[in-house]
Amino acid sequence: MTMQHQRAFATAAAIAIGAAVVLPVMFGDAPEQSARSGEDAWRTVLFDFQTLFAGIFAVAAAMWTVFTMEQTERQAARRHSEQIALALRADTLKVDRALYPQFKELMNSRKNLRTDLENVVARRNDPNHLSSPLRFEISSIRSEVNNIAALLKRPHFLEGAALFDADLNHRVWDLRKRVDNVLQSVEIAYNYFHGEGRHSADDVRHFEYDVFCNEGGEERIEGFVSYYVNHSEPIFEAMRRLARTYKIER
Repeated sequence: MTMQHQRAFATAAAIAIGAAVVLPVMFGDAPEQSARSGEDAWRTVLFDFQTLFAGIFAVAAAMWTVFTMEQTERQAARRHSEQIALALRADTLKVDRALYPQFKELMNSRKNLRTDLENVVARRNDPNHLSSPLRFEISSIRSEVNNIAALLKRPHFLEGAALFDADLNHRVWDLRKRVDNVLQSVEIAYNYFHGEGRHSADDVRHFEYDVFCNEGGEERIEGFVSYYVNHSEPIFEAMRRLARTYKIER
């Protein structure tokens, strides 16, 4: 029986006793004669109104019972809330460590890659620029791609990932796959433009890079950068939603 039902029961009992006992006593006709004349007045009152007193005591007992049960239920509810809070605290801390500082670092990488992408597009559209449009941005792109790959493998990020919802879990998996697929291409381009032998006239070296480009190597790099800059917002929104779910504010 809920507390609401218990209070209703006690109220109904009080009304019933009042209707059956109090009203007849207060407004009913007095008896014409008494067989106890001359007896102790207090004893006579107790005898005449014993039903009323019993009703009052019954109502008081019922109200006390309801009060006690309500107090017990409130204490049980408080203990239950505390236990839930303690259980959620562990999950909240895991989510907090998974999202921060990773969330801000991922956002910062997107900002930097957007600048790189704008420069790459501008050089491609410049008729006076004859070399690879990635040449001057590949160092920055490499740094950001490696940073994204590293933070997605951080222990506290992986630990908290177990609490990601299905949408965020899938998007993180997809991002990790895209990063893994482009890492080798980024290293090849970086080594060609900035690694040892970059000033060499070795025909084999240039031939190998031409093959790399013909197989879509530079397009693969630019494609990842474009994806991350233009299509990663759902990842960040899913992270914000997760933070709101666990009431994490930063």
